[in-house]
Amino acid sequence: MYAYVAPEIPSSFIVKKIQERLKIEGLFKGEVDGKFGARTALAIDIFKIKNNLQSSGYFDEDTLHHLGVTDESK
Repeated sequence: MYAYVAPEIPSSFIVKKIQERLKIEGLFKGEVDGKFGARTALAIDIFKIKNNLQSSGYFDEDTLHHLGVTDESK
């Protein structure tokens, strides 16, 4: 039996930075609002596929690195 561990809920600060970068890349068509929704997840997946990263609809440190995003709020 396996337990599902949900990813940590990202801060709106980091989600906004991701959305801004994905918008620059032409992959995010929504409003940059800091909310992690379906459009953000889809844009992340498309970015990951284009950059030969494992597609998951979510992001990790490797994704952030490839996007050039850092969490300066920490």
